[in-house]
Amino acid sequence: MKLSDIINKGLLKTKLEWKIDTYKHYKNHADHFLNWANENGYIYHSDFTEEKLIDYIAYNKPTCSNRTLNIRIGNLRRLFERAEVSIGAFDKIPKFKEIRRTYNMLTVSQLREIKNYAFSLNESDSNNLIHKAIILLLMQTGVRRKELCLIEKKNVDLKARTILLTSTKTNQERTVLFKENAIPVLEKLLSIKTNHKYLLHNDLKNRPITEYDVDYVIRKKLKNELGYKMLHPHMFRHSLASIMVTNNAPLNIVQKILGHENIQTTERYLHMTEDHVKKTYDKSFDLD
Repeated sequence: MKLSDIINKGLLKTKLEWKIDTYKHYKNHADHFLNWANENGYIYHSDFTEEKLIDYIAYNKPTCSNRTLNIRIGNLRRLFERAEVSIGAFDKIPKFKEIRRTYNMLTVSQLREIKNYAFSLNESDSNNLIHKAIILLLMQTGVRRKELCLIEKKNVDLKARTILLTSTKTNQERTVLFKENAIPVLEKLLSIKTNHKYLLHNDLKNRPITEYDVDYVIRKKLKNELGYKMLHPHMFRHSLASIMVTNNAPLNIVQKILGHENIQTTERYLHMTEDHVKKTYDKSFDLD
């Protein structure tokens, strides 16, 4: 059986079962592998031995971090599994040690400054109302950009202070919370009589907001107004998680709010707070 047939079978199953973004992610890695295999004359399943897998890893090493390499090999393994083809070589390759990731986060004082800025916006301008909602929801719920854009009106419960997310990165529905001070903003948005399905709508372009719109509000407008050197939407998600962990929130609760499939992803924030403690100690207790 040809390697390309196996990979395409795995990709087809991925396309049918997962979101298009996930499929594109897998296809990118699949194309990279098949190009390498074709260039080296590895056409058939029988050609792909443990030795050849090691060669492929060696080919990737100079240009890939260990994290990227683990993802690339892991995705390749899963494509073979979805095509129901066994490649024993994968079982003999250990995961490569990954360098701990660091995240850019906002301090509590910065978050307060951003919150105050949001509430200073004049809501008589419909754009300001949307901008205020974008800032507050990113800050208080930890949603990803795309999840924010696809919040449906019917899934906002003002009384319970919850939002049901039905379009998520993991394809699993989850419920997020928001603070009481966001209720009047959301109430105004929900009271606008339109046929729009989604909570946040770009009236100027007559469509739901996009990730580009979110980036504009955070990366350009908010960043420039407050004079921050670095600011992007995902920083709110990291900051929410870090502050909750610092305040001794159980990891499984943080995991549930952020929608992490794996608790190990949430545990990274433990290391982040440890690093923050060290940096704060070194900065505040300097006897030199």
